[in-house]
Amino acid sequence: MSFIKAFSIIKDFKPDVIHTHNSQPFIDGTLAALIARVPIKVHTDHAMDFPDKIRYMFAEWFFSHFADKIVGVSEHTKNNLIKYEKISPKKIDIIHNGIDGKQYDIKINVSEKKKQLGIENRYPVLGLGVRLAEQKGITYLIQATSLIRREFPEICVLIAGEGPLQKNLKREAEEHGLSHLIKFIGPRLDMNEILKVLDICSSILMGRSTACNPGSNGRTKAYSRYRCRRQCRGYSAFS
Repeated sequence: MSFIKAFSIIKDFKPDVIHTHNSQPFIDGTLAALIARVPIKVHTDHAMDFPDKIRYMFAEWFFSHFADKIVGVSEHTKNNLIKYEKISPKKIDIIHNGIDGKQYDIKINVSEKKKQLGIENRYPVLGLGVRLAEQKGITYLIQATSLIRREFPEICVLIAGEGPLQKNLKREAEEHGLSHLIKFIGPRLDMNEILKVLDICSSILMGRSTACNPGSNGRTKAYSRYRCRRQCRGYSAFS
C-alpha cells in the first residue's frame, strides 16, 4: 500500500527529485520513482541499529544501485552502511544534523516565559525538543524523573514535540504519578526562547529499549540511558 500511495503522489506532483529516509521509504519510494521515471533519487540513512534485519540490509544494498546519492548523518553511519550493507563509499556523502546557533543567542524575559508555560515556581526546569519516538529513549527520561524528584520535588520536565508514542508516553507519566511534573507542550516554534528558561538541557541517548543490559534493573537503566548537562544556555543539540 505504501508503494501504491508513493507512486500515486509522484505521478500527481511529477517531482524532479525523490528524497527518502530509512529502509521502508527507501524501498517503496525508490521503486515508485523508478517506475515513474523520476530523474534524481537521493536517500538519507540515520537512527538505525546495525546490524539490522538481513532483509532490510539486502534491500538497501539492492536499491542503493538505483540511488544517485546516499546520505549518512555521521561518519559512524557511513561506516555502518559500508560495513553491513556493502554500499559503495563513493556513493555516500555525509551531511551532519545541525542547527544555526545564532537564532538561540537571544535575550528574553525569563519570568514572563515561565508564566506563559505555567511553571513560575518550579525548580529545576529540565527540557528537550524531540520527536516522540522509540529511538529517542524518552521512557528513560520518565523513569529518571521518578528518581530525580526525590532530591528535587519541584522539578519540571518540559517535553516539546510530537510523534507516534505521544499517547503512550503521557500514559506512562501518569502511571508513574508524574503528570504534574512532566509537561508535554507539543510542537513549538519558540524553542530558542524555551531553552532560555531551562536549568538543565537533557540529552537522550539514541537507542531502543532492547539495547539495555538485561541484567540491569529499571533504576539503573533510567540513569544509564539518561544524562543531564547543567547550565546549558542556548546551544544544545537535540537528536
